[in-house]
Amino acid sequence: MRSRLVPGCIAAVVASVTLASIGRAAAFRKGPYLIYPGTNTEMTVLWQADSSPSNSYVEWGVDTGYGSSSGALTETGPGADEHQFEHTIAGLAPAARYYYRVHVDANSQTGSFLAAPAASATSVTLYGFGDTRSNPQDMDKVCAQLVTDVGTSPDARQTISLHSGDWVSNGDTESDWDGQFFNRSHSNNLSFQSRMAVMGCRGNHEDTGVVLRKYYPYNYQDAAGCYYSFDYGPVHVTVIDQYVSYSSGSTQHTWVGNDLAGTSKPWKIVVLHAPPWGGGTHVNSTQTQSELCPLFETNEVVVVIAGHNHNYVRAVVNGIHYLTLGGGGAPLYAPDPGYPNVVTAEMTHHFARFEVSGGTMTVTIVRDDGTVVETFAETVVTGNVAITRQPADASVREGGTATFTVTATGAAPLSYQWQVDTGSGWGDIGGADASSYTTAIATLGDDGNKYRCVVSNTVPSSATSNAATLTVLPHTVTVTAPTGGLFFKGKQDVTITWTSTLPGDVRIEFTDDNWGASTTVVASTANSGSYVWELPNVASSDCAFRVSDATDGDPTDDSGTFSIAQITDADGDRMDDDWETTFWVDVTVSDGTGDPDGDGLTDLEEFWLGRDPTVKEQTGTRSTGCVPAGGAGGAGVAAGLALAAARLLSRSKRGAGVSPGGRRFLPAARRHA
Repeated sequence: MRSRLVPGCIAAVVASVTLASIGRAAAFRKGPYLIYPGTNTEMTVLWQADSSPSNSYVEWGVDTGYGSSSGALTETGPGADEHQFEHTIAGLAPAARYYYRVHVDANSQTGSFLAAPAASATSVTLYGFGDTRSNPQDMDKVCAQLVTDVGTSPDARQTISLHSGDWVSNGDTESDWDGQFFNRSHSNNLSFQSRMAVMGCRGNHEDTGVVLRKYYPYNYQDAAGCYYSFDYGPVHVTVIDQYVSYSSGSTQHTWVGNDLAGTSKPWKIVVLHAPPWGGGTHVNSTQTQSELCPLFETNEVVVVIAGHNHNYVRAVVNGIHYLTLGGGGAPLYAPDPGYPNVVTAEMTHHFARFEVSGGTMTVTIVRDDGTVVETFAETVVTGNVAITRQPADASVREGGTATFTVTATGAAPLSYQWQVDTGSGWGDIGGADASSYTTAIATLGDDGNKYRCVVSNTVPSSATSNAATLTVLPHTVTVTAPTGGLFFKGKQDVTITWTSTLPGDVRIEFTDDNWGASTTVVASTANSGSYVWELPNVASSDCAFRVSDATDGDPTDDSGTFSIAQITDADGDRMDDDWETTFWVDVTVSDGTGDPDGDGLTDLEEFWLGRDPTVKEQTGTRSTGCVPAGGAGGAGVAAGLALAAARLLSRSKRGAGVSPGGRRFLPAARRHA
């Protein structure tokens, strides 16, 4: 069969050959996006092409006429994941607006930015969010609302955004950066990145951090760690890398301490990934609590921004607001509002807006639908005294002490005076002149007392803390065993158990007539929660124990009422003689310590349990030897045990429960009542 070329096919072949011969124009793969290099007269513009362009450059100016140009720029390399470009625009006027346009061959993209504020500025707005990984469509919703929020006051709000890490799912995988954080299908992401510099930290999903450092080449402090800092107007930002060593004495730990101590900015913000104080779903970073939080407190950090947990949480510890801003697009998880120090918790996609005006920072948490989760404010002062940590309410048991603590800022030296209100007004406490005050031994009469501290300095200025309330709880004791309704035999060992908050010894008493009279088991014994005692050989269904404070008898608690069956025990082995003769020739065969059936229980324990000591019914298990008052204890007993029961029943039919030898025995009818 002869083939032929139709005109359309000829045209397609010619077009294909022509395109192949002249090459395809390069296009944008990432960006343009922005990095703030740390100098308020500069801004860095970055982008990546999908192949080597013949020409690429950026132009900028104070309007869209631009006027300044970088000239042709050289890419980082020709490799598949290279073709990167960056240019730092210098000579900017602080806080001024600039427009720029980036060219990649015939393609171009535009953007704008505000230069950083002057170093002397007292007002500024910043944003923050994190955990943008996995779901670019959800990140796009957050960015849409963030761009809208900026648009309400662009000359104040088009600044920078802090990022708390986990930018993408797999930080060492190039395709994740393409498909997630730099996804070009989501216009709001692109608009946000072209208009606001993003300054972020390394999260656990950034893996080695190599690709993060490639696309966000901040002023890192060493070749391995992704930590750095910068000033932005009145704010100093310290960015920490929790995935290289930050233990005490490490390079990073030393740097963090020096960095925070070395800034004179009144507002200090720390950015890291794993929250030291959050609300789940990962546990709080106890290493950060112990290694870094003391540095934050010493150097008066105001806000610590974290992510890691995909939710919003605010915890306040020693005057510092710990924010979990993990709702930048990653799958959400419910926070636990019961975590320590949590003030607010919500499962929502969100971002934060930080507005500084003089001595006040107002923080607003905005959901991706534009509604507000919460707004709170923090203040800083220079010279005047301000309370930064209020004393907290305290609860103690009587006989204990409580400590109240206040933290304040202001020109040194600070003076402290604690006061107490016992119900008739405030009065100074003699000698209570430190930042913490520990009460005297508390009595129940101190319950409800209020404490506060007046802090002053020589400016002069003073501030009075909130009042903290002391709650004094009475001690308690609760008898947990024996419980009511149990049946024991005379001379049987019984374990008395209790729980108690008492700091000292306890007294234990016994009654066999419903507290008409009582016997002292032990006048004073350690408050260990357990005491073993041999029951008296009496017949009574009105028995109970009482446990109380050995000093004054208060508090006190009684056990449930139980029964004791009197036994006949001529040989003094604590086993009933009739029971013994049921299984052996006479009462002298066993002294109670043997275990003829090999079930792990002695004869005495078998007697207490009401079992046949000559038959191994089951593997022995020691217990209190008590049974419910309506049962015999154990199943499948041998015929000999039934015979013993018959003899006991015969004894009870003689009336009044008196044996021929004159010993009382609890009648079966009463025993089973």
